[in-house]
Amino acid sequence: MEALEEGASGYLLKDMPTDAIVQAMMTVHQGGIVLPQDFTKPMLAALRQRRVDHEKETVDTPQQMKELTERETEVLKELGLGKNNKEIADALVITEGTVKNHVSNIIQKLELRDRTQAVVLAIRSGLVTFHT
Repeated sequence: MEALEEGASGYLLKDMPTDAIVQAMMTVHQGGIVLPQDFTKPMLAALRQRRVDHEKETVDTPQQMKELTERETEVLKELGLGKNNKEIADALVITEGTVKNHVSNIIQKLELRDRTQAVVLAIRSGLVTFHT
């Protein structure tokens, strides 16, 4: 798996006949990829699962979120609820200037472009949930 992820052009089983190995080498030389038929299905399933696991990890628990202070996490949650700076300040009993500072810190620590991305992250990470 790792070899293929790093750019290998195929995988051969050691008990393959010599002519199959020669054909595989020619296929790879011409730009193709070689995987044994009985190996392909479990390989694709494993790759899909790794992608799902990776996406879940990066969406649910971004490493940078662990760097947020408790107060920054509270502000991020309020952002995720769609509140503006004044509403966040009132909810957390802090000044609007402090909210602005926290929002700036959140955007910097999470390497986001703007507060809209912070809102999306708050929702995707499960920090904010909506019940219908």
